[in-house]
Amino acid sequence: LWRSPTLGRALFWVRNGIWASAAFLCVYLGGWALHERLLAAALYPASVGEAIPVFLSRIVDMHASMLNTHYSLGSTDPNGSRWWAWAFGYRPLLFWHADGITRYFFGNRVVWTGCAIVVLLFAAMEVLKRIGIVTVRWTETRVDWLVPWAGLLIAFLPNTRISRVLYLYQYLPTLVFSIVITALALEHVGFIHSPARSVRRRVVYGLVAAAIAWFVVMLPITLGVVTPYNETLAQWANVPK
Repeated sequence: LWRSPTLGRALFWVRNGIWASAAFLCVYLGGWALHERLLAAALYPASVGEAIPVFLSRIVDMHASMLNTHYSLGSTDPNGSRWWAWAFGYRPLLFWHADGITRYFFGNRVVWTGCAIVVLLFAAMEVLKRIGIVTVRWTETRVDWLVPWAGLLIAFLPNTRISRVLYLYQYLPTLVFSIVITALALEHVGFIHSPARSVRRRVVYGLVAAAIAWFVVMLPITLGVVTPYNETLAQWANVPK
């Protein structure tokens, strides 16, 4: 649009923006409607079947309450973590502990850390390549990088300026874009479409196998299954004591 602005292009983007906004509102409000139906109906039976303006007013009130609660949080918490450590899965969250069952939330180190490393290395190499310090020959697969990079930066950068305590799950929106950028970068440098028996393809297979292995090995402390190895697994995951 900004390279060759015309009325037709502007209307095209406005029309698509309206459709995208409408879809977002439908999904977002639909989620809250489901929340009201399943949870609020049990807590506030009188709210069932209430008028749409009342429903929207309740959503505004709940958002205001959540915002005030987040602003009142302190700067420390045993389960809190710093934004620069999220990619390494630091400080898992205790989700549930009752009747001898403990469940934690933490990231797959192969996926989280591996994607962060690929993103940082690829970004650094692209910058060095563009300013002429290094010469790298990619496969030059056509990739539109605007959306994944914009999404990653929008999701991640605001967290670096928040002074209150933060938690590991706040990295999840960034993780989605990190995985997308990693997949696109591997394709761009020729790992995805390399010959089946090549070293590059074997590296990809090895990483996928390692990610699956980490998931399977850590299942006991994510699902709350008691095994003789739970304490060792908790140490591997850096679970807070």
